[in-house]
Amino acid sequence: MATELDLPDDVAAWVRTAYKEHAQTVLDALCSFRAGYGTVATDRVLRCIVSAAAGDAGRVKKYVELAKKDWRDVVTAAEYRYPDVRVRDLSKPFDM
Repeated sequence: MATELDLPDDVAAWVRTAYKEHAQTVLDALCSFRAGYGTVATDRVLRCIVSAAAGDAGRVKKYVELAKKDWRDVVTAAEYRYPDVRVRDLSKPFDM
């Protein structure tokens, strides 16, 4: 099982800030995802999950499940605006 230490520092800090009382639940979900889907659960995909979920811990689960099926859908949700305008690059760490 992956631990919080296996998550990028910027992601863990973002989660603690954006998800406050639900932070541990979100961190656990991300750790579990990374442990089971290591090749898919890249730093970029983790950033995309927490960014797209926009502070809603329930949506984190939705985006984790979506990433398990096709990680590109999560990247699109977090980094692009319809139809194909890139608005952020989450391959780079969050600026905290």
